[in-house]
Amino acid sequence: MPYYHITSSQGRADTFTIESTSKNKVLTFLNTISTAIVRNIKEIVYSKTYNINHTLDTFFVPVPTYHRVEVFAYSENYSKSFTLYNVKRTITTDELKNNLLKLYILNEQIIGFFSINFYDEVANNENIDFLYQVQYKKNSKTYTEEFYSDSYQKVKDFFENVINGELIEIRKYVHLDTAVIKDDGDYHKRVNLYVNNDDSFLSISLPKIKKDIKHNHLLELISDTIKIKSLPIKKEDIRLTYR
Repeated sequence: MPYYHITSSQGRADTFTIESTSKNKVLTFLNTISTAIVRNIKEIVYSKTYNINHTLDTFFVPVPTYHRVEVFAYSENYSKSFTLYNVKRTITTDELKNNLLKLYILNEQIIGFFSINFYDEVANNENIDFLYQVQYKKNSKTYTEEFYSDSYQKVKDFFENVINGELIEIRKYVHLDTAVIKDDGDYHKRVNLYVNNDDSFLSISLPKIKKDIKHNHLLELISDTIKIKSLPIKKEDIRLTYR
């Protein structure tokens, strides 16, 4: 029986998966029970999770990659730009072309390329003194973009003058590490941190916490590192739940 990945939206977007007999049945069900708009329904055609068209266990092995590859391709009547991340460094331009020629732009097969540009992997010691990430919203969709500048004000001015969207945050990079490590799953997937007292409230989800860190030590580290309105957090006010 098919599985369907659904995106619905009312103010914010939500995604979830339903197993059912048909797309029409899912759409009718959701329109009956929900006030949200069903933005899209996608049938899952390959899945390790649900064992759909998946026969052999394959293991991800990190290899050197390009930071990104930008491709400008065309079909008989259309053209499209693709930005590909994590392209294997061993692949050649001809190999990339041969693989892309199997794909389509809308309903037409790709037949050629205006340009293909390979960009080197971002170095661990990249100069991030001028790197900013911007988050903005348009309707219910959130976008993030990255720009270099010598001040956040210039980035802010650019977005307010050029982009039609609600500017939410500008974040200046202060640390960047692009190293790849094997995900062996040997960690707490998430530790939820709650602080709720007469003076303050805080709720943070901390990902991938080492299992060998004792509970009391983690409380001490949190109290020593995280602040609320510039004030330290008392250990006795911290509540942790582990996932």
